[in-house]
Amino acid sequence: KDAYTTKLILDVEELEAEQLMLYPNPATDRIHISTIEDFYFVLTDMRGRKITEGETSDGTVNITSLASGCYLIQINNDKIVKFEKK
Repeated sequence: KDAYTTKLILDVEELEAEQLMLYPNPATDRIHISTIEDFYFVLTDMRGRKITEGETSDGTVNITSLASGCYLIQINNDKIVKFEKK
């Protein structure tokens, strides 16, 4: 099997160091990922259950259908960022 590693990013300082910004956090309807516009994402709950996946070309992900709570978004099968849905 192919092995790969994923870096979990949990705080703002790490996000800035990685040149990746997720805002607003907490969010109500959309999250924005700065510095990249086209990306593939996987959205999971905090237990790791996949909620949805997709691609975006405008740097935003619609989260209106999510219940309030904390989630993880994995970007381009690499970085994982925690965010909160209000």
